[in-house]
Amino acid sequence: MARYVDGYVLPVPKKNLAAYRRMAQLSGKVWRKHGAAQYVECVGDDLNPKWAGIKFPRTVRRKAGEVVVFSFIAFKSRAHRDRVNARVMKDPQLNQTFKDKPQQNLRLMLLEQLMADEIRRRQPRNVAQAKSFRELLEKTLQRYHNRLIDAATVVAEMLRMKQEMDASDA
Repeated sequence: MARYVDGYVLPVPKKNLAAYRRMAQLSGKVWRKHGAAQYVECVGDDLNPKWAGIKFPRTVRRKAGEVVVFSFIAFKSRAHRDRVNARVMKDPQLNQTFKDKPQQNLRLMLLEQLMADEIRRRQPRNVAQAKSFRELLEKTLQRYHNRLIDAATVVAEMLRMKQEMDASDA
């Protein structure tokens, strides 16, 4: 039984839902190939029930023409998650598929989560290095949100940052 879960809630334009599903099917195969216990993608239907405390459409700031997708990946433990995600980040099939695709923003979100987790994991060993990488990640994302760089550039910068992290361990 899985004991650790990474979950994501995100808006997806209805017109891109078929492409998102194809990407999700491939991603699920890749994550399971590298050891994830479970990979689930769900498209929201009844997301505003009166009894619910969390309103997903409002939480993700869904716009007209978008649906809310909830996805999760289950792992044996946090350490298992870190090992699986490290292998997924290097998977050639996934990297080739996402190269210059419209689903790049999803990859950006996943990479952001992975990078933030990696920085947190490194912090006890080297606080100054973790702070430096966290600031670099924040600056990169801020440039993206200010529309100074596109998602593909952010992904490339995050991958370069990961290589720098790995090199600093050597």
